[in-house]
Amino acid sequence: MSSSLCVKLTQWMCYAVKLNSTYLSTCVANGLCSIVAVSGNLVIILAILRNSSLHTPSYVLLCNLAISDLGVGLFVQPLFIALRITEAKGLVDISCKLGFAYFSTAGCFAWLSFLTLTAVSVDRLLAVYLGPKYRAIVTVTKTKIVIFFLWIIAVVVGLIYVLDIASYFLAIISLICVCLLITSTNYFAIGRSLKRREARFQKRNKQVNATKQRRNSFNFGRYKKTITSMMYVYWVFLLCYLPYLCFSVVLKLVGRTSAVQEAYLVTATLVLANSAFNPCLYYWRILELRNAVKKLIGWREVAVTCENKPDCTYNASRDISVC
Repeated sequence: MSSSLCVKLTQWMCYAVKLNSTYLSTCVANGLCSIVAVSGNLVIILAILRNSSLHTPSYVLLCNLAISDLGVGLFVQPLFIALRITEAKGLVDISCKLGFAYFSTAGCFAWLSFLTLTAVSVDRLLAVYLGPKYRAIVTVTKTKIVIFFLWIIAVVVGLIYVLDIASYFLAIISLICVCLLITSTNYFAIGRSLKRREARFQKRNKQVNATKQRRNSFNFGRYKKTITSMMYVYWVFLLCYLPYLCFSVVLKLVGRTSAVQEAYLVTATLVLANSAFNPCLYYWRILELRNAVKKLIGWREVAVTCENKPDCTYNASRDISVC
């Protein structure tokens, strides 16, 4: 590793002593979020993989989002903590190597999440506009090919930092703006389309046989719930990433200062914390996934209570009552 690259990777070390409290608090926050991100996303991934009914393009994208978040919790956040510790202790050589590992993996996994969320918005837009044709046109195989290219883009973004830091922040600003524009436009178009289609759907409801309509018409309720759930994920994503976008702009305009370094620590922590928020949102908002998680961990609700029922026996292993 060249000395010039090490200088770039360790250029913030001079602020470590002055920002000791910020270093400590962000390390603690990343440590807690790392535990939640690893455990939560691992459960989500296993629930999707082990449930055949969830092997659809939408859930393949969601699984990839969970994989990228798992990578953040498993690699990026521990590296963030280790890098901050070596910076505080003034260990230049170790900090240089950790800096290379941290910024490469962060650029890969964190921005893979952003790209995948953009792909999810495109998938939802196609689901609305294609209607019954969606399942025939958008397949799992095609979705996996898209994910492959998303990984390539994410890896390239991760390597840009160690090649040219100035180009990295320019690329990040451009990537965030483009993804935000695409995602916002898609969800706006989805909302308008659903309103128009629902109006026609309700008007037709008086003339078409209910059974035939349920078989042939677009399922508004299902897709509305799915879109609403992903909108929650999208808004939380915005709350986590927009501050980092502002930091990147300020860095380009102001340069390196103690205040800018402190802003970096806080905004970077917020970006990485998103990997812990997402699995909680999935479990809260997506019923099918919540049921799959309950099935995975063996959570069974008591079907019938045995209280005041002498002929009723309780099966503790399956958590059900049999009368």
